[in-house]
Amino acid sequence: MQGVGRQTEPSQPEPGQTCDRCGPAVRAVYGARRDGELYLCQHCANRFWSALCAQGWTIRPVGEHVLAP
Repeated sequence: MQGVGRQTEPSQPEPGQTCDRCGPAVRAVYGARRDGELYLCQHCANRFWSALCAQGWTIRPVGEHVLAP
């Protein structure tokens, strides 16, 4: 079911994204994309950066526009 309100493009994160690992109390600083999307806080991004990159994830600061190659 689709909610009513502002529609955003898939490449733009929703305002106020939270860390998918820590939960709603922690604001996301980075977004990771591959087949899906992950939002990570600074702590989780630092912890998992190498592993995510090795698996082909692209990690960018939340709100930064990414141009596909």
